[in-house]
Amino acid sequence: MVFVAPLHHGTNGRVIFDLIIREGKRIVDLELDFREGRAHPVRAKEGLEHYLDLVNHASGDKDLIAELGIGLNPMITQMVGYTLTDEKIIGTVHLAIGNNKTMGGQNDSDLHWDILHLNSSFCI
Repeated sequence: MVFVAPLHHGTNGRVIFDLIIREGKRIVDLELDFREGRAHPVRAKEGLEHYLDLVNHASGDKDLIAELGIGLNPMITQMVGYTLTDEKIIGTVHLAIGNNKTMGGQNDSDLHWDILHLNSSFCI
């Protein structure tokens, strides 16, 4: 996997995350609109309230893009439900929102949420 803490000021675009499992709850087809690096939820087929609850209860730069990562491990081909493994699936892309100080960024938050995008037809 490779990852970077992007400069958020120029991060604009829209992404749909096909499936997110966080704290045992599913979020399906979460659509986020990034404007100046901030994630604005647009809709989800399922679980939007869970996304909103997690972000609204976090502090600091909780909705600011924190990371862009690309999965490169050919030995991992399917989700197992553990983010640290899942984000390395070959051909996947993930974004994180929230804290990125441990990777050289400036975002300060009590949240760092890696959100995996399984379908690699992704543009931001």
